[in-house]
Amino acid sequence: MLKINKIKIEVNTIEGIFLGEYTFDMGLNVIKGLNTSGKSTLFQAMLYALGIEELLGGKNAKMMQSALREKIEKEEEKFIEVTASKVFLELQNLEKSITIERTIRGEKSPKLVRIYYGNLLTKPDMLYESIDTWIHDPGGASNKNRGFHYLLEEFLGWKLPKVVYNNGSFRKLYLQSIFPGFIIEQKGGWSDLLSTIPHYGIKNVESKSIEFLLKLDVFENEQAKLKVKSDKLAIQNEWKTKYNNLQYLLNRGDLEISGINNFPETLINSEGVALYLFFNGRRRLLNEILYDWKEEFKELSSRKIATNLMINQQNLKYLNSNQSELEELIIRWEFLSQNIKIRKSKIEQYEIQLKDVQEELRKNKDVEKIYKLGGEANISLAKKKCPTCNQPIEDSLFPIDADLNPMSIGENIKYIKAQEKMILAFLQVERSELIKEERNASQLYKNLNDIRISIRSLKKSLIEDDRIPSEAQIEKKIRLETKISFYTKLVEETNDAVEEFLVLSDKYNEIIGRERKLPSNLMSRLDYDKFKTLEKRFKLLLTTFEYSSKGRDNIAISKDIEKRFGLPVVEDEGIKYSLRYDSSGSDLIRTIWAYSIALLETSLLYNTNHPGLLIFDEPAQQGVGHSGFNEMMIRLASNKKVQSFVISSFNESKSYYENSVKGIEGKFKLIDISFKSISIKS
Repeated sequence: MLKINKIKIEVNTIEGIFLGEYTFDMGLNVIKGLNTSGKSTLFQAMLYALGIEELLGGKNAKMMQSALREKIEKEEEKFIEVTASKVFLELQNLEKSITIERTIRGEKSPKLVRIYYGNLLTKPDMLYESIDTWIHDPGGASNKNRGFHYLLEEFLGWKLPKVVYNNGSFRKLYLQSIFPGFIIEQKGGWSDLLSTIPHYGIKNVESKSIEFLLKLDVFENEQAKLKVKSDKLAIQNEWKTKYNNLQYLLNRGDLEISGINNFPETLINSEGVALYLFFNGRRRLLNEILYDWKEEFKELSSRKIATNLMINQQNLKYLNSNQSELEELIIRWEFLSQNIKIRKSKIEQYEIQLKDVQEELRKNKDVEKIYKLGGEANISLAKKKCPTCNQPIEDSLFPIDADLNPMSIGENIKYIKAQEKMILAFLQVERSELIKEERNASQLYKNLNDIRISIRSLKKSLIEDDRIPSEAQIEKKIRLETKISFYTKLVEETNDAVEEFLVLSDKYNEIIGRERKLPSNLMSRLDYDKFKTLEKRFKLLLTTFEYSSKGRDNIAISKDIEKRFGLPVVEDEGIKYSLRYDSSGSDLIRTIWAYSIALLETSLLYNTNHPGLLIFDEPAQQGVGHSGFNEMMIRLASNKKVQSFVISSFNESKSYYENSVKGIEGKFKLIDISFKSISIKS
């Protein structure tokens, strides 16, 4: 709950100090005065002290009346230059009070705002702690120690959420976007509901403001949905990065993996994950190959290294075997290399075809668009007629009298799209197969090198001194040990990576669980109750205030998240649109009265974020008449639990004022400004 206790405006001039001091009560406060009395100065000073002068169209002191910045009227048509000015505003919530001091003109910047912790205006004889803060600069809404709007938000008991901006970013909802829901200024505020709201590039900012004021669960659910979306995207990006890193790791050993894809999924454990190596002409599990290598190494290590003489016969046998294997590998290598070349050529051809098809598709779409425009513009060619002789022209080279039906532009486009889809599918298959073949070719090339090294070692052993140890056997053992060490380390690194995927999978499953718990339409039962109350009171007040432009049966509060959610709409044969378009000028004013008051009254029945404050600056516009205006005043005066303001000239008519307050005499506080709201200090 928010109450404005008092305002003090201080203007220094070369001829003395001008002051304007006004105390306000709970319930209805009526500020009455002539059009030149300074009512707007008083109202704007309130907004300025709150740091929400953006509702007037801009920031800082330039938005203030000239009487507070340049020259002030001392007597009728006598003006004095302003040397310095500032405003004080005392606020109260349910627990404490603060007083805000902000410079309008002077040595201090208008971005500097001082906060006194106490009732500086209503109890000026006491000493209060104070703090200097800043506004309209980075950190003004987020700095917990010195950001004015952050501290004001805290005083109001608000916690402004993050919302989606038009550029897709996810940032805080600004405090200035909330106040137009209960403060309506005279110049732009009566042109439409929430018309003075600063947008800041916030998506559906009007609806976000209402969602926050009513403290709808849909707001939290939408925040939860956005959080889920953001968390999912973060997991997807992290998963993709880790998958790319894993592929880079596996490519070092020409390995393939199964059980993990490049998108988030449920992984119960690492048992479903396996590594494969293309070895000896076929795809085998790496664990099986490692086992064979280790057994072979174990067997080699158990034997004493033989001399060349001892194993020449065996080496000769190995040499023949290796040479046969080399020949076979070379044939396979050449066959695979040729396949790769052919596949690359096919991919290149498909890419050329795809480019041609996409260009053809673009041309056909251009022609289709020209036909549509030509049809609307009544162009002869677009009607398939020669503009000179008016004879028929077909989109075909077939003779006119031929009994053939060439495809229309629309059919051409469908056919070409089907071709494009088919080529893209072929490309995907060919590229996938190319990756596999290149991986197999890489492993085959390594096998070829290993065989060649083995053959060289065996040949060398056959011609070396028979008494020295066999170099071929030593090299074989070293190569085997190196391979075992390399792939064992690769398996360990892969296992570590898989563990990270398991952690990510758990996080992803938790996010999916949160997503499933969200209501499909985001609105809770309590939200529906709030909307029902708001709609009922809004329609009742429209009748009370003599709204007549549209029947109440077609008026509703929109429950469509994407279209004017929480705002009044006309529902006509399934189409929803703003009530503004079906309302006369005076009825639009009544609509804003009714909605603002219904929003306030609904907030009193539920736990909401509405501050219990309502300010109408010059609400008697567009010739609304006495009767409806009087009903609005009666409605405001009837509620003493909140604070409301009506700032009005009452058409500068005594009878208009008397008719407006008929029935509520003595039930509101009247501040009657007889000459100027700010006068020289006596």
